[in-house]
Amino acid sequence: MAEYSFYTNPMSRGQIARWALHEAGADYEQVLVDYGPDQPEAFVKANPMRKFPTLVHHHMSENGGTHDHVVTEAAAICHYLAEMLGFGSYDRLVDTLEQMLTGRDYVCGDRFTMADVYVGSHAIWGIDFDTLPKRDAFIAYGERLKKRPAYIEARKIDADLSVKSASAPG
Repeated sequence: MAEYSFYTNPMSRGQIARWALHEAGADYEQVLVDYGPDQPEAFVKANPMRKFPTLVHHHMSENGGTHDHVVTEAAAICHYLAEMLGFGSYDRLVDTLEQMLTGRDYVCGDRFTMADVYVGSHAIWGIDFDTLPKRDAFIAYGERLKKRPAYIEARKIDADLSVKSASAPG
């Protein structure tokens, strides 16, 4: 039995989910479902709304039984597969991040974006608390971000609030 049952129709948003399944290298069984009343009972049970795509993740338990997670809608399926399969390994993630940041100032190249607020905050925290290797690309990226006026201003507010909170009678 495949790890996933993928209920779809080729003329649906199931095309998005199929692409995601392939990107994740997922082991899946395709179940083609027509529009209309004559749909497989397992599909209707998994998704009473009868919408495509529907993904059923068959989990094997230690005693040999299974339990299923049902995920519907293309965006949710992409997110689910990314959480289950897209990470790969810590080393691969770190290597990919380093490769992306090498030779560019920000996530989107020469232009600072909100992606840098998110990625950069994790990179800075990871360097500061030794959860991310101290690679040159990460250190340089973090240092660039720490010089941004908005970063400095926001950090000062939080530092002041931390001092007030720590000194407050409690």
